[in-house]
Amino acid sequence: MPYARRTPSRDYTPYWNYWSEDSAVKRWTRELTQAAAHPGDRARWALTGQAVVVEHEDLEVMDGVLHCVANMAGLAYRRVPVAEVVSDFPAWVEALPEDTPTLVYLEAGLWVGPALEDDADELGFPRALGHDELAAAAFRQALRGFLAAGLPQSPLVLVIALKSVGHLDPQLRRQGCFDRRLALPHLGNEDLARAFVDELGPSLFDPSVTADLNHLGALVRYEFADHRRRSLLHQALRRLQWREGRPASFQDLLLFATYGTADQELSPDTQVQRRLPAIHEAGHALVAALDGPRGTIPVYVSARPRNDNGGIVVPPYDGVAEGEEHTYADMVHRIRVGLAGRAAEQLVLGADQVSATGARSDLLRVYALACDLFVANGHSPDLSSDAAIASNLAILHGQVADADLARAEALCRGFLQTQYLAVLALLRQHRAVLDRLIAALMDKGVLFQEDVRQIITRQA
Repeated sequence: MPYARRTPSRDYTPYWNYWSEDSAVKRWTRELTQAAAHPGDRARWALTGQAVVVEHEDLEVMDGVLHCVANMAGLAYRRVPVAEVVSDFPAWVEALPEDTPTLVYLEAGLWVGPALEDDADELGFPRALGHDELAAAAFRQALRGFLAAGLPQSPLVLVIALKSVGHLDPQLRRQGCFDRRLALPHLGNEDLARAFVDELGPSLFDPSVTADLNHLGALVRYEFADHRRRSLLHQALRRLQWREGRPASFQDLLLFATYGTADQELSPDTQVQRRLPAIHEAGHALVAALDGPRGTIPVYVSARPRNDNGGIVVPPYDGVAEGEEHTYADMVHRIRVGLAGRAAEQLVLGADQVSATGARSDLLRVYALACDLFVANGHSPDLSSDAAIASNLAILHGQVADADLARAEALCRGFLQTQYLAVLALLRQHRAVLDRLIAALMDKGVLFQEDVRQIITRQA
């Protein structure tokens, strides 16, 4: 198997350009650069790390990242595909260049640790056909011996990438083996947006996409976080430009995020068919916007079907600051928004004409949120006094008595009833705005954030 300098699966330099110079991966790259200038300095190479674990959520990007590191450091680069790591050892070692420091990326798979086969998809591993755990265990032992024997005449750095170092066999995670651990940097929303545009190509986007970089970055983080989804989006955007002769707008990105990148025709609907989802989604949208200081205007509201839902309301992706923990008030707001679809149907259609099944997913979600507050985290639904606030501090776990379960369910049911009545009162107070939202959704099918803002702020 002759050595070949392989082209990475993707160019990762757009993201590299926005990583801090103080980030761990760039410090490591500078250290590799210095070590490459002193190939005979074994102590320097050992401290730089002869076997390194890089942690990252999206393993598909690692070929491009490590190729970039090698290029920046002046090292040769070799990727060993997962199917060859075990079966071609030690042939892939013998095929490395004899006179050039080399970074070798061993593509992670089930070979990295025992008893991982059932979790391969969750761990992000490609499935190698015919995985043999006995052969993998023998390889891990041989790899330990290879690393313990010290660096060959021409230094090399072995690198594996994992979502968590905890997936690596502890026998490999020890001094002299994979004893250095790095994590790729976490970009803020604005830098993530800039990198995203650089990666896919600025010519694909019109100015509306970059008008609010924080908003764009939040959208990318939550909807197009991994290489697979971004590559599909890239193709969809190219097809859009080819078919319609125009760059994509931010509204196009929202549509792709909501309905996917497939070429599909939405089922035609009549005003009668659209009325119920329009009422339901208008209720969600109005309460999302007007419910106290937590209110935020949705970026997208649709009365068109999506999967098993009659419509959808998409909240601002940057509605909660990056890394900010949800508060009690945040959870209550989410519960009220979740209840608003059923409440709007009751208000507009009457209690006996609401959809029999349309609010099921909403109610499952809000009940789970209530349980999270009152069962799992010891909050109280009554904040009227210190004593009331402290009345529910015993968190249920393990074997739970039937009486405790009944009490917890009663807390959740009572709280949801109280919040439902509060939502009904809010919708009644703003009935004219609710009716305008319903009419607009029945007319257009979809509303974007500015449409909703104008409807809410317009005088009746």
